[in-house]
Amino acid sequence: MYRDARQEGRDEGRDEGRDQGRDEGRDEGRREIVVMLLNYKFGELSVENQAKVQALDVDRLQSLSKALLGFNNLTDLENWF
Repeated sequence: MYRDARQEGRDEGRDEGRDQGRDEGRDEGRREIVVMLLNYKFGELSVENQAKVQALDVDRLQSLSKALLGFNNLTDLENWF
């Protein structure tokens, strides 16, 4: 019984870790896509602007992904930050 509970705890921990890893991977993929779109639209982003995108939480990243469609230049991006 104790052994079963330990194994169940390990299994739950492994599943939670796997889910967390997937979420982090998705978030990183979203960041890479936004950077790629910005690079395509404006040319290679500065290291500073890339770092700003990388630092965004998921909600702000989603907001940026919508806003960038209306950006005309890098000033629009910098003003958005």
